[in-house]
Amino acid sequence: MLAGAAGGPKWLVLHGLDNYIFSDLLSSVQKPVDLIGSSIGAWRYTKYCHGDFQTAFKQFDDIYFGQTYLENATLKDVSDEIERMLNVLFPEGCEQEILANPKFRINIFADASRGIIKSDNPWVIGPTLLLATVANMLHRKAIQWFFKRYLFHHPAAVPPLHPFQDYPTNLDALTTANLKSAVMASGAIPMVVNGVNMPGINNTNFRDGGLIDYHLTLDYKMNDGLILMPHFSPKVITNWLDKYVPWREPILTGWDRVVLVTPSEEFIDALPLQKIPDRSDFKRFKSDDNARNSYWREVTNRSELMAEELQRLIEQQDIASVIEPLENL
Repeated sequence: MLAGAAGGPKWLVLHGLDNYIFSDLLSSVQKPVDLIGSSIGAWRYTKYCHGDFQTAFKQFDDIYFGQTYLENATLKDVSDEIERMLNVLFPEGCEQEILANPKFRINIFADASRGIIKSDNPWVIGPTLLLATVANMLHRKAIQWFFKRYLFHHPAAVPPLHPFQDYPTNLDALTTANLKSAVMASGAIPMVVNGVNMPGINNTNFRDGGLIDYHLTLDYKMNDGLILMPHFSPKVITNWLDKYVPWREPILTGWDRVVLVTPSEEFIDALPLQKIPDRSDFKRFKSDDNARNSYWREVTNRSELMAEELQRLIEQQDIASVIEPLENL
C-alpha cells in the first residue's frame, strides 16, 4: 500500500520520489497495490493509474505549475481553476482506464459537510470552522459533529482499513460517474474552494479529505507487506485542525508496517528559501507567477536527489543504516 497525505504544494518535495517509486521500485510488483489518498495525495496517486502514467505525470506537472490566480480571487475563481486542472488530469473517457488498472487501485478520502457548514457562504463557513477548531481542541472526536468521513474505494475491494474504529465512515465504491468528483472533493479546502456535490449522494457538500485524515494516521490492518508513505516531514498530524493543537500526539495504531520516507532537515535547509513549497507561496509570489514557478521547479529538480539516495540505499541493501523507529521522530 502507498499512502498520500494532504498538504497542498508541499508534495513538490516528493516529486522525484513519486516518479522513482512508480517508474522503478514498483515496476516488478505483481500483486495489486492499494493507493490511499487524501487531498493532494488523491491527485498525486490518481495520475499513476492512467495507462500511460508518464504522460499523465508530465501533464499534471504542467497544470500544477501553471496555476494562476488573481490577487483578490473569489471562491468561484479558485474552484474554476481547480476544475480546469482536473479536466486535464481526467481527459474524456479516462475514468474506466483508471479504475481498470491491473496494478494500482486508487482509494480516496473526502468529508461530507454536516449542518450549516454545508453552505459555501464564507460568513457561515468561517465562524463554523472557528467553532470546530475550538471543539477539536477540547476533544479530537468533536470533528465528527461537523464532517463525516467517506472512503471512496476501488470497486475491486475495500483496502485493509475497515472496520474503522476512530470515526464513523461511509464506504462508497468508485465508479466512472463519481471518480472525478471524488478527486475534486478530496481537495476542496473550506473557504478556498467550493464544496463538491457527489453523484448519487444528495443534500450535502463534500470537502477536503484532509479535514479528518490530514496525514493518514489510519489503523492499517495489514498482516504482511508494507505501507510506504513518502511524506514531506517526519511529523504526522491526524486531522487538519490538530495543526492548532501542537501538544497533541498523532494516532499511530496499526503503524507497525508503515515506512515513512522524508527529507532530512539538512536537505530542507539547502533548498531555496530554506523551506519546502506550501500554499503561502501564492501570497509570497502574488505578483510574479514566474518566480513561484522557478522556485517550485528548483525544489522538484532537487527532489531527484532524494530518489537517487533511496535507490542507492535499496540497491546496496543499506536501509538499516538510516531507518529509525517512528517513536524517535
